[in-house]
Amino acid sequence: MAALLALVTCAALVELARMLGRVRPESLFSSAVTRHFRRFAGLLMIAAVLRVLLPAAASLWLAAQSGAHSASLEFSGDDLLSILPVAVFFFVARLFDQAAQLEDDQRSIV
Repeated sequence: MAALLALVTCAALVELARMLGRVRPESLFSSAVTRHFRRFAGLLMIAAVLRVLLPAAASLWLAAQSGAHSASLEFSGDDLLSILPVAVFFFVARLFDQAAQLEDDQRSIV
């Protein structure tokens, strides 16, 4: 589980690095920048959801393998709270999209 979470988180950081590599003074909010930021936010969301769901799925699988007719699922508040900042990243990505649209409009007017 930890390896899968690390892999998804590393992929998110690679997308963030790509985004930062595409930022230029003349085009702060290009479509490439916002696309990579959306991927970054999406991968972080996947990692946060996996962090919540994988332990529960493992508990259910172990209960089924042992022949138990019930399983106890526990969710940590920290795990659920980790989804909140990722949701904020999606709103920031939306703001980047709007900024890119305004930047394109401004260039077309001039």
